[in-house]
Amino acid sequence: MPEWLSKFVKINYKLKQLKAVDTLSYKTISANKATVTKDWVVVDATDQVLGRMGSKVAKLLRGKYKPNFTPHVDCGDNVIIINAAQKWQNF
Repeated sequence: MPEWLSKFVKINYKLKQLKAVDTLSYKTISANKATVTKDWVVVDATDQVLGRMGSKVAKLLRGKYKPNFTPHVDCGDNVIIINAAQKWQNF
């Protein structure tokens, strides 16, 4: 038997000896209306760039920073923006 083939057989034999992983214990958890927790977040718009602040607020509204984010469920937080009138007057 060639040397490269004997190494492959040894590695393959070791892989067969490993125990199988219990795949039923690993399940993807999807959020639904009952499991979503919505918090209130207050954002101060003073001295912030309008576009960057808007993208951060959009991330809060979608809930993309949460570990249980699910795209088809509204799992974002409620957002209140204060001092926003100054931004719109300058825009």
